[in-house]
Amino acid sequence: MTRETVINDSVQEAIDLIQQAKQAQLVLKTFSQEKIDAIVKSMADAALRESIRLATMAAEETGFGNAG
Repeated sequence: MTRETVINDSVQEAIDLIQQAKQAQLVLKTFSQEKIDAIVKSMADAALRESIRLATMAAEETGFGNAG
């Protein structure tokens, strides 16, 4: 795979993700504040629950930090 192919693939992936985000935004703007609050709370709970595992993965991948 050439560098140009990788760049083109990356650009296309970014474009696809932006389009998906715009579609998600259209759905989210129809939700009540209570539903948005519940979604955000679930996200925060999941992040907290997985924080040690994610920190360990980040430290191993980057070589920075200490999760243990």
